[in-house]
Amino acid sequence: MMSKLSEKLKSLPKYFWVLAAVTAASQFTVYYLPRVLHSENLTRLSSALDDKIPVVPAFAYVYVAAFVFWVVFYIVLYLMNKRIAYRVFTADLLCKLVCVLAFCLYPCTMDQPAESELHGVGAWLMRIIYALDEPTQLLPSMHCYISILLPLALFSKYANKTSARLKIFAASFGVLICLSTVFIKQHVLMDVYTGAALAAIAFAISSIIWRFIDKARPGLANAPEK
Repeated sequence: MMSKLSEKLKSLPKYFWVLAAVTAASQFTVYYLPRVLHSENLTRLSSALDDKIPVVPAFAYVYVAAFVFWVVFYIVLYLMNKRIAYRVFTADLLCKLVCVLAFCLYPCTMDQPAESELHGVGAWLMRIIYALDEPTQLLPSMHCYISILLPLALFSKYANKTSARLKIFAASFGVLICLSTVFIKQHVLMDVYTGAALAAIAFAISSIIWRFIDKARPGLANAPEK
């Protein structure tokens, strides 16, 4: 079984490993760099509407499931074809650049519910999330931008072989992830809006960039996937 797995991994195109490695490295960089450059001057984000949103601990499962969702759909898109892979990769890097600048230049925080308010299904998981991930990298939400960017790419013309069911599932679960960030009080609505807008704008810019590249170097997009 191990030999078969090894053969399958070796059969994956080389560009996939490059994109996957850079994506993972940039993810850790954006998450940890602002923590190293920690600022005490945190802007507290909240609104009257945020205060009215109830705490729903069950959404903690969706919040954590996002990590599996991301890995699966990064792989799906990076292996689909070079054109969609490069567009997603470029858009992702643009989003991460904006995020790391925002987190460093405009550090934010928010109020979270007291432990006594956490009860019911998922409450134990919320406590773990709160312990591991303090709410200091909020605007824009990385949870939201990734969860919108990946499904958005599936609706691209370069992903036209994707089944309608997969597109609907990805889009629906992406929205659920965004909802989870506010229902477990890890983000406020402004983070969700900016994260979703960032994903859409970055993918549009990436598509324009690669449209010019495809015209200038038509052989690049159609080159063997090695």
